[in-house]
Amino acid sequence: MKKIFLVLSLSLLLTNCSSNSSSNENFVYINKDFKTQLKNMKKSIGEKSYLSYLKCLEYLDEVSYSFNDILKNSKTYQVSMNNYDDVSKQIHQEYWKNHDQFIIALKETLQKAENYNFYRKKIENVDYYLGFNDSSLFNSTSYQNIDGENIVNKINKLRLEIEKEEKDYQEIKSQFQDFYYDLNLLNSANGITYLYQNIYSDDEKYIRDYQALSNYYVVCNDLYNQLLKTIHNSKYFKNFRTDLGLTSKDIEYIKNYQMMSEEQISLLNQENTLLNSFSIAGVNNPDFDYRQNYLELINIRKQIAEEFNYPSYLDYIWEEKFDRDYKVEDATKLANEIINNQEIKSLCDLYLERYSLYSENVINTSLDENDIFMMLENCQNIFPKAKEVVLDLKTKGNYNFEARSNKHSGSFVSSYTNSGDFFLFLSGENNASRYITAVHEFGHYLGFTQSDSNLRTKNRSNVDVCEVHSQSLEYLMTNYYSLILDDDLASTLIDNQKYSALWNMLSGACIYLFEHYVYTTDELLTIESLDEKCNEFLAVMNEEGLHYSNVPHIYLQPGYYISYVTSLIPSLEIWNMELEEGKKVYRKLINYGTNNSFNYIIDRVGLSDPFEEETLNNIISNMRI
Repeated sequence: MKKIFLVLSLSLLLTNCSSNSSSNENFVYINKDFKTQLKNMKKSIGEKSYLSYLKCLEYLDEVSYSFNDILKNSKTYQVSMNNYDDVSKQIHQEYWKNHDQFIIALKETLQKAENYNFYRKKIENVDYYLGFNDSSLFNSTSYQNIDGENIVNKINKLRLEIEKEEKDYQEIKSQFQDFYYDLNLLNSANGITYLYQNIYSDDEKYIRDYQALSNYYVVCNDLYNQLLKTIHNSKYFKNFRTDLGLTSKDIEYIKNYQMMSEEQISLLNQENTLLNSFSIAGVNNPDFDYRQNYLELINIRKQIAEEFNYPSYLDYIWEEKFDRDYKVEDATKLANEIINNQEIKSLCDLYLERYSLYSENVINTSLDENDIFMMLENCQNIFPKAKEVVLDLKTKGNYNFEARSNKHSGSFVSSYTNSGDFFLFLSGENNASRYITAVHEFGHYLGFTQSDSNLRTKNRSNVDVCEVHSQSLEYLMTNYYSLILDDDLASTLIDNQKYSALWNMLSGACIYLFEHYVYTTDELLTIESLDEKCNEFLAVMNEEGLHYSNVPHIYLQPGYYISYVTSLIPSLEIWNMELEEGKKVYRKLINYGTNNSFNYIIDRVGLSDPFEEETLNNIISNMRI
């Protein structure tokens, strides 16, 4: 089944869409007969049911083709980007409502044995749809403004009851289940609002809701860990260990968990408030003072490091957020080796020159959703299960590929529930480079969803490993560009990726060294001194306009950027292998998933030590033209 959007009326677009009106008069929703056919599909048997199924699919596919045609021929249809943004935003939810109803109805239809036997001969994936969990449809999931204070009160009350040890276990368990249900609602609502504030970045409601929920998210999850520690020290622990299925690693984590003080929670909430003020509203607001906001963030983050007893904020995030198995000193040494390597800069310039000759071909090629899914489905050449994963992605609606300007400017994969659901988000910029971005993010999606849980050694994802998953797939897929794309576009995109690899290596090293200075210096920082140091570290890039205020990670995910460097080295090593060998290594990487340490994984799959200078030199030698 193709992915679908709601149809725009072409005749109305030709006459009306040049105006700024975005009222419902300017487009039509899905054919009114759709719901009739949907009912008929469910209540009928055999061929009659199947004919209604085909009719429903025809309506949905018609929408898809019409909408994609408008996107690719916006000049023909006189649809300005503003018109497109408004219309697309309005029809998006209406589309998904119909899509989800179709999937739910199809599952119900297949419950009848006669229908199952008939459909099985006609369509693929019948068993997939029959066993589909229709409660996992993203766009049918709603969030509510959770009463965070009520959850806080429930946790605190339960802790007191456990400490008293006066109630029997069943009463305590009942209270725990009541609170835990609310905590899951809070966590899911926090994840969903995060996605919606990115999907519709000009909607202040989602921004406000996310800020309110994310503050309670920090507090309540800390209190939950405190509660687990209280349970561990109580007479109820043995029963809880059985009922919750706690492993020895879980128990060790609970025993060692350090409860946060009021001052620590206050500082984390101050940081969170500044991050929210920067994020979506800040990006779209030309008057937003990035420099002043960042200076305030630095001061708060240094206080956080002090409160958590770390020598620097880098050391704090290294362990508390990233749990890296290499040291800050290792990253600093690698970054300095990269910026002092003249050949990296020379090769970067050469590939940029080659790419620039044909870059218009990339810039002027717009992609629709079908183009992107075609590329992702071809990832099965590298990872055989990719086609199944794409089907799941489409069916659940766990993605947003719309080419709108009123979206978050970045691309990412994010978890949005406690049950392991992930969402793939692409920015609204629309040209052929989206092929690369889509494959990159799909690599993250595979790493999060396709790993062998028996190979996990830790409880949380390692960002360096995650980036190896995405970049390795991105580079390996270049071997199939010529089979998917025309020759000129394929070769231009490959040159672009080689240039980007070298540019990312240089910029990642420079940005990391700037962050290292910011969070480890004892000098009094000012806006002027930040600008001066930024220019000093980024001078090696020799690019006008490159500044820390252009790098969202510096604000939102401090210390992350070095992962683009550490992960590039093994990813490029895989790319340089004979293709079949590289594919084997990539599949091993995915099997190990994200919940293992970086150096541990590199060693397990037989790759070179990325912190050895010889490894870097070998990578660069293979990049020579």
